[in-house]
Amino acid sequence: MNFREVLKRRLRILNREAMDRERSIDVFNEAILYLRKFLKPVGMDLLDEQYHWNWRTTLCAGCIGTYFTFLLYTIYVNWGQWILVLESCTMTGMACQGIVKMHNGLKYMGFFNDVHDRLKAMHERNSKHKENNRVLVFNGLLIQFILRFFSLVFMFAGLSFFMLSLYQYVRYNELVMAVRIQVPGIDPTNEFGFVVTTIYHVLLVSTGIAGILAADMAMMMIVLHILGIADVYKNALKELDQLLEAEERDEQMIHRKLLEICVMHQELISYEEGLDSTYGTIVFVQVISSVACLVLSLFITYMTRNIGIAFFLVAAVFQLFEFCLLGTTLTVKNDHIELAIYDTCWYKLCTEEQKMMSLVLFRSQNAVEMTIGGVALLNMETFVEIMKTIYSSFAMMVQVLE
Repeated sequence: MNFREVLKRRLRILNREAMDRERSIDVFNEAILYLRKFLKPVGMDLLDEQYHWNWRTTLCAGCIGTYFTFLLYTIYVNWGQWILVLESCTMTGMACQGIVKMHNGLKYMGFFNDVHDRLKAMHERNSKHKENNRVLVFNGLLIQFILRFFSLVFMFAGLSFFMLSLYQYVRYNELVMAVRIQVPGIDPTNEFGFVVTTIYHVLLVSTGIAGILAADMAMMMIVLHILGIADVYKNALKELDQLLEAEERDEQMIHRKLLEICVMHQELISYEEGLDSTYGTIVFVQVISSVACLVLSLFITYMTRNIGIAFFLVAAVFQLFEFCLLGTTLTVKNDHIELAIYDTCWYKLCTEEQKMMSLVLFRSQNAVEMTIGGVALLNMETFVEIMKTIYSSFAMMVQVLE
């Protein structure tokens, strides 16, 4: 299913009758299949029950290893030509992200499989519940839309690396490297060396984009499911209100529903704690590497007017924005859950049950939030501060140069 079909389907389900014909488990499985299209090429399909390290994993690790080796060689060859040296370092941030994301993927393979199983079980269970199925279908197709949009942005950014090189060759018959990384022993100024170097660059960029997309989309899927989980939880609170306001109260049903709400809240807390503990290091490396990458890219674009790096700059900003937006989404949904708990008819519960609800409310007021390695909160306010830091660093570099 391509991007246009997903968009049409996403708009169509705004009709409630059409939405009711969808099953959330089917939408979830479609999103997983799309994610695995990017996991398989880099040998990181951790959702495969028979997964093991394979030649694709080796190729991905080899690309990262050769990048740093060839980077040192390129710096040595171009030492003294500082613009070329800085230009060759623009992708280093992405390579650092690749190392951390690949390591975390293998380290937390059990966590990712557990989350997949929990989400799948949740969708299967709630597909039979009309209201829950509706909110999960809406959330699932929103996730599909975001994943495809994100993949298009990064694919376009990857192609942009080669746009200037192709333009220079077609227009002026000049051999200009797409990425300023030289292969040891290969002269990129002649046609044979240029072809060999370009093949390596294509492999490097395509593998890097697939790997980063796979890791980031997996994170988006896990975090954005909070939206659906929160809506299911709020539906449970509404059902509790209906039981409490019924003319003939069923105390046993009320108590059972309250216990269900308490268990769901505890599972939600556990889910969010797993997010921060698993992604804390990744987010920290992501932010630090993105700042360095963006400052360098902005400076190189200013100095050389390199179109490819300019498009890469836009994609890097978009990636950083996406991470901060995910953190904000988690915070906002936690606030919604807190308000939903407070707005229930808790005062109609018996004394013991009111104490149970008060504990749930207290815990919701101290909800887990995503952080940048425990240093700062990951949200849009942080994004604004990061962008200010990037601009200040860029302005300082330009001022020193002048």
